[in-house]
Amino acid sequence: MITVEEYYRMCLVAGIPEVWLVDLNAKTVEVSIGETVRTLRAGDTLSPQAFPDIEIAVTELLA
Repeated sequence: MITVEEYYRMCLVAGIPEVWLVDLNAKTVEVSIGETVRTLRAGDTLSPQAFPDIEIAVTELLA
């Protein structure tokens, strides 16, 4: 089994610059962009790097 950090690194090496990890139990979304990881919660919004004009409510992902 690999850790979340190892998974993020594997994605980065594979050329996947942005990864979202939705944790329904913790009610969070971790967003990994390059070496930076942010933890978002209900009430926050996020925008995919590929589509910066789109805003997604974290609450919608956790529903």
